[in-house]
Amino acid sequence: KTANYVLVAADAGTVVAMNAAGSTTITVNTGLFSAGDTVFIQNWGAGTCTVTAGTATVSTHGSLALAQYEGGTLYFTSASAAIFF
Repeated sequence: KTANYVLVAADAGTVVAMNAAGSTTITVNTGLFSAGDTVFIQNWGAGTCTVTAGTATVSTHGSLALAQYEGGTLYFTSASAAIFF
């Protein structure tokens, strides 16, 4: 992806790769995923990619801002909440 992106149900179990020179966001909304679903997010681009809670709750111990070549797994604990590892 080269622009801001909103996750869709079909992203479950896949890799979402961002590749943009400028900053981008990936938005997470409720009702699209079930408990146990995962989405791997990676940032290839020079711009920071930020995982953003839309209507869902996204928790993490680290940062939701991914610099170039960083990535992580979004693990859904319910249809409305996820943890980013």
